[in-house]
Amino acid sequence: MLFIEFNVKLARSLYLCLNLILSVLYSYITVKFISVYNFPIYFILLITTLIEIFIFLDTSYFRILTSIKTKYFYYILIVFSVVVFILKNNINLYYVLTFYFVYYLLISIVLLNYNLFVIEESKSIKAGVTDISLYSNLSKLLGFSLGSYIYKVNIDEYLIVFIIMFVLFSSFKINNFKNETEKNSERLVFNKLKRKYIIINTALLSGTAVFFIPLFIKQLAARNLIQYSSIIFFIPGLTVVLFLILTKKYDINLNKILMSYIIFDIVFFILVVCEVFLPLQVILLSLIVALGVSISIKLRTNFIKINDKDYRKSIVQIFRISAPLFSIILSFVGLYVENIAYYILLINVISAIHVLYVNLRNREHTLLD
Repeated sequence: MLFIEFNVKLARSLYLCLNLILSVLYSYITVKFISVYNFPIYFILLITTLIEIFIFLDTSYFRILTSIKTKYFYYILIVFSVVVFILKNNINLYYVLTFYFVYYLLISIVLLNYNLFVIEESKSIKAGVTDISLYSNLSKLLGFSLGSYIYKVNIDEYLIVFIIMFVLFSSFKINNFKNETEKNSERLVFNKLKRKYIIINTALLSGTAVFFIPLFIKQLAARNLIQYSSIIFFIPGLTVVLFLILTKKYDINLNKILMSYIIFDIVFFILVVCEVFLPLQVILLSLIVALGVSISIKLRTNFIKINDKDYRKSIVQIFRISAPLFSIILSFVGLYVENIAYYILLINVISAIHVLYVNLRNREHTLLD
């Protein structure tokens, strides 16, 4: 067994690796659903959101799975992976969904613990939130691109790699992983949270890619160009990562970011409606996503600062829920409203204008100190 001191650097590395596993699986299954099973593309989003809601309720109230020590989740993942590998000859749609469901549930709980540790132990809350966002998006950049490119690879080949990784992670004897990080929050009293509208703003500013990337992939599939779907995932991810690295080095004025976001959103809306050159749409979407992530970091940092520290683990989980939950709600609305993606762009503009208005109104005590 390897003895190693647990620190922010190690937590970030493990966070990156585990997120990479989920990102590979997410893109693998998304492309598989579109190109093979002809299954509703938002169904995976529904599954993951329900899991995140369960984790939030368990963290804040039930205390069932989230009370288990992190190291035991690795043992469970190893056993489950071996069982799935043994049953690989019975691969079908339900097999793949079950596999993804269990992986997502167990890994997400571990990620929540690492997420909180990085925020607590970084030099500032903003630095911690930025690091988590950077590593999360970096894993998506690598995982989405890799998963969509090798979507024809058999799932048992993924399993072999995952089992090796889990065995390696479980072999670390982590001697100072703070118990407070693994403990659940105090029972959340939602009415005690300050500036709850921040939750809605961050959710609304995060939904653009969820709706437009699948639409772009459908366009590629219709033109028999599905093999290039990795580009659709790669460019937005790369743009976000580069922008986060830039914002870590330089303090960019929030109001300028908000105004740029609003302008790009409007221009992108025009390009989509007019069906202008697809690569140009992808590039502009990438800029919108990057700006939205930057705004979201500042909002989340402020929300964590101003609210009770005893609720911090629940608050971190709230932000994992909010964006996909709003995306699901809007997806259901989309069943009855044609071209819902277009309306989402307009909603994003309104949300950004609201944040800009509040920030300008409170110049002396800005919303995002």
